[in-house]
Amino acid sequence: MNITNKLLYMLENCDISLSGEQIARELNVSRNAVWKAVNSLRQEGFIIDAVTNKGYSISKNNTRFSKYGIEKHLKHNCDINIFETLPSTNITAKELATNGANEGTIIIAREQTNGKGRLGRHFSSQYGGLYMSIILRPDTTASATTLITAAAAVAVCRAVDKVCDVNTGIKWVNDIFLNGKKICGILTQGSVSLENNCVDYAVLGIGLNINRPKGDFPEELRDIAASIFDIPCNSDTQNRLIAEILNEFFNIYKSLPSTAFMEEYRTRSIIIGTEVLCVDAQNEYPVTVDNIDDNAHLLVTTKDNKKLTLNSGEVRIKI
Repeated sequence: MNITNKLLYMLENCDISLSGEQIARELNVSRNAVWKAVNSLRQEGFIIDAVTNKGYSISKNNTRFSKYGIEKHLKHNCDINIFETLPSTNITAKELATNGANEGTIIIAREQTNGKGRLGRHFSSQYGGLYMSIILRPDTTASATTLITAAAAVAVCRAVDKVCDVNTGIKWVNDIFLNGKKICGILTQGSVSLENNCVDYAVLGIGLNINRPKGDFPEELRDIAASIFDIPCNSDTQNRLIAEILNEFFNIYKSLPSTAFMEEYRTRSIIIGTEVLCVDAQNEYPVTVDNIDDNAHLLVTTKDNKKLTLNSGEVRIKI
């Protein structure tokens, strides 16, 4: 760990200002080296407060993600990798997984230039959001990956509610809603062995609107998308939120194939008992949602009273 990273680690894990002399002594470097490290952090976008006779501290107005800021709240062993901008965190994660990256490797970006959602559609990924991909190596078949997506949906809801003091809901199978608008999309992709239909690796992608994008959402999304915070929240809140999402997810994931979490998934569902539009590759038709089973399959009734179990496709809320 270089001096700049060591300084960031110290500042992220201290609630008081640290004098240049104290930092220099603990890092066994000169005061000039401390000053250079502070300036290096500032050039990276971190807001470092410097107060005469008190020292240096991370500003409460800082909005940068930090590996060390995340790790101080993290309860699981994860390899955190942070970028300002990537074409796609899922693409980067898949490349790393193909080359043998361990389960628990995390790719995080503030912006994606080529984010993708379900069915290869464009996923709006403006600067200010959280775009995170998690490499997993589950001992399961391809069909069971739906449970990973459902587990992530519950985990995101728990974390957002806990850190941000709100009440979120789930639209089957992969969208998180707050006050009637989407704040998060989740996408699980994997590499499957054709020989035994088992998953070689899975990449879980989470796109969460933490802060409202500068200049607002694209016009076509303004009526349906929202952010958790309209005013940018500080780094510690964001770092804690990332850590809590990972904590909650791995708590559930490590218990799979147990489906005990699916009861909470159903409780948080915003579509059970409502009429929605079911969309698949061929057509679009109205159904009433009866329930969601323990495999995260949607149980519906059509207009002509046919009972269907849906394990793919998507639904749209009727307005």
